Amino acid sequence: ELLCELAHETPASLREEFSPVMVRLLADGQPLVRSAGLALASQVLEPAESSELFARYLSDATPRVRAEAAGRLADLARPDSRPALAAALQDLHPAVRFEAARGMAALKHPAGFDVLVGALQDDELRFRAIAALAELLDPRAIPHLKAVFRRWLLPQFDRTQAAGALARLGDPDGEKHLLTRAAKKWSEDRPMALELLGEVKATAALA
Repeated sequence: ELLCELAHETPASLREEFSPVMVRLLADGQPLVRSAGLALASQVLEPAESSELFARYLSDATPRVRAEAAGRLADLARPDSRPALAAALQDLHPAVRFEAARGMAALKHPAGFDVLVGALQDDELRFRAIAALAELLDPRAIPHLKAVFRRWLLPQFDRTQAAGALARLGDPDGEKHLLTRAAKKWSEDRPMALELLGEVKATAALA
């Protein structure tokens, strides 16, 4: 993590100095270290180079590394990565399929829709799955998002995230919830609600 922070803060012209370290990490026998190498590559390499690297590591023997590679590839949202992401959707490990589905959603492709809907039931993946469905803008997601939004004992951030996704899809309940949370004098999710209102360009928020 420290290496990634240092690489991020280093001027782009000097980031190649991290390349030897990146190569050593990627060649390590421990999956967690190889994953760290992929994270560092996302800071050191140009998108075209890093996308090729991430695509290669989608065939790593360890699911942890494949999931890291798929996630990094998804973050790039490059159209030329679609074949690799589509192949990762067939991976045997659910974490890899989820990251690949997130990448396909970023490309506005519905191939990973069912994977994202399934991830709404996972407490650890739900927040990111909602964000991916919001980015996909597939109206089929509305009933699934509403089911999450109306769930009892749902963490408030997840509920507000779901409201933002519904608002992006044109459902009035989503915008209404965001306005309610934004109007509170204090709440942990109030800044998030305000940001989402701006993203959906809610005219009622200007009043």
